[in-house]
Amino acid sequence: LLSRSFAKAYPDVWEQIMLPRIQADYTGLQPTMTHEFCAWLHQRGWLRRIYTQNVDGLHLHPSLNIPSEKVVECHGSMRNGNLVLYGDPISTRVVDCCDQDFGDNNVDLMLVMGTSLQVAPFCAIPNMAPKGCTRVLVNACIQDGFGNDCNGFVTTTTRIGKRKHVSLKSLWNDVKANKKWNQLLVETKCDDFVRHFYSFV
Repeated sequence: LLSRSFAKAYPDVWEQIMLPRIQADYTGLQPTMTHEFCAWLHQRGWLRRIYTQNVDGLHLHPSLNIPSEKVVECHGSMRNGNLVLYGDPISTRVVDCCDQDFGDNNVDLMLVMGTSLQVAPFCAIPNMAPKGCTRVLVNACIQDGFGNDCNGFVTTTTRIGKRKHVSLKSLWNDVKANKKWNQLLVETKCDDFVRHFYSFV
């Protein structure tokens, strides 16, 4: 139902039923501890970018004071009314930011939190991390991040910006990937991870 083909085929259903229901789901939401953790990283100068699949706009909540240039809403947002549906291309901003962030091999830590990495091409972004980078995957069910539909496809790469062949596969339990990156897998809820992290600060 959340595809561009559905929205075009049934515009009345999309506009009168589906879109209002989606908008209602995001009314009155407030940032979580994990959103506040992102703001904490920014305040200390440690945050290069946030790439999010979420369409709730909470990373740009006024209480967090995270600059908009630090946040890439890969699937759009309800706030701006620019949802990216299945079948839509990713925005030029996603491409441009990926080129900026991963073009100089200057990323030393990538936190991947609260996603099962099932949706392409977003699932390829963690695989753009440069060699030697530490990648941390935090998810309530870590097994969800170990495979996606792309693992069974013949074509398993995609182009993102200047990078022509970015793997769409989940590489978190791949032997070669463990040689390319330092990887930490944490099976817990994101807020619990952040709470545990703060206990050491």
